[in-house]
Amino acid sequence: MAETFINTPIQGKPVTDIPGIGPYNGKILEKNKFSSVQEVLTQCTSLGMDKETCKRWFMQMGINEFNASMAFNALEAYSRDVNNKLTVVDKHVPVLDPIVGLLFVVVHILISLNTFNQFDLGKDVLLNIIG
Repeated sequence: MAETFINTPIQGKPVTDIPGIGPYNGKILEKNKFSSVQEVLTQCTSLGMDKETCKRWFMQMGINEFNASMAFNALEAYSRDVNNKLTVVDKHVPVLDPIVGLLFVVVHILISLNTFNQFDLGKDVLLNIIG
């Protein structure tokens, strides 16, 4: 389950999709105004993605240490996976004006997500500009 969690987008997913949370702990998080994976990840990020601090935060709400560790480990692995994918893209960015470099990253992300065709951005023109 953790592997599936790490390799799928988290947008719109309920907290119960986080390994270690499940229905019971999901109700605890929802009672504390955390209903989506993104909200929990944002909270852990605001806590510096520090394992002990995040586990303590989960446990203060009533989630046991085992499940708190499992949830944190999954969120950390997801975050690391996303950052690694961005790093791979960044290695291919030529040394250019930072705005052009950012445009390069955005275009490549849109292409990799197969959403580029939804936008009338002149794909060929942009790709010629950035290399």
